[in-house]
Amino acid sequence: MAWTRIKMAVVVGVALLVVGGATTVVVKKITRARQEVRRAQVQQEIRQAEAQLKGQQAKWHLDVWPEERKAEAEKIKARQEGDETVNATTIDLRPYINAKLTDGPSGWKGNNDDNLAELPAGKHIYAGVPFDVEGSIQLTGG
Repeated sequence: MAWTRIKMAVVVGVALLVVGGATTVVVKKITRARQEVRRAQVQQEIRQAEAQLKGQQAKWHLDVWPEERKAEAEKIKARQEGDETVNATTIDLRPYINAKLTDGPSGWKGNNDDNLAELPAGKHIYAGVPFDVEGSIQLTGG
């Protein structure tokens, strides 16, 4: 009889260990799944907030100080209309151009965020000096 009680206690103890271990595994999986769902929700919220902020920044860029912006644009246009240099010659750097205006600075492939795409190509006067804009020359160390 004592032997049966010992066997029963061992069986119950092992069963409790197995159930407890399985419960722990299940709880961990549920916790991980909840964390993944929350992480996905937070990432979605971040993307929405970034999109909203980008839109707000664009609006601020257009709406802030319209009179000052207009006066500055007129000042720049007036300065670009006149060639302040006498007998200026544009230096031909076309053989050295190694990047388009839409290419970003040297960095990882596909990084074109910071580029000169807004700079109009062709002959223009900037700050009273004539320039012929065709592309850009990117220098790297070596």
